[in-house]
Amino acid sequence: MLLMRKQRVLSIADFRYVSIHCVHCNSTLILDLEGEIAGRRAYFTPAACSVCGHDFDSALTNLNMLNQVYKKLAAAKNAITFSGEAENEPFES
Repeated sequence: MLLMRKQRVLSIADFRYVSIHCVHCNSTLILDLEGEIAGRRAYFTPAACSVCGHDFDSALTNLNMLNQVYKKLAAAKNAITFSGEAENEPFES
């Protein structure tokens, strides 16, 4: 018996845009990890929805760290991949 699995492998280069969905007004804010911080914001992640003004969940402030790490890894982003399982996992037969 041979067991085969589909596996998704994504490069960090595939993760350029981050979408934040506002649960209050149903709008979506798309942020560019490679872009500069726009306007008067001091951080990558805005504190509130730009459409309705409701505050985002405080957990989203962790996207600020993701943005910093992404920028530091930019030079090697084509060499870094993510997968759901170890790539060298043996196949069962």
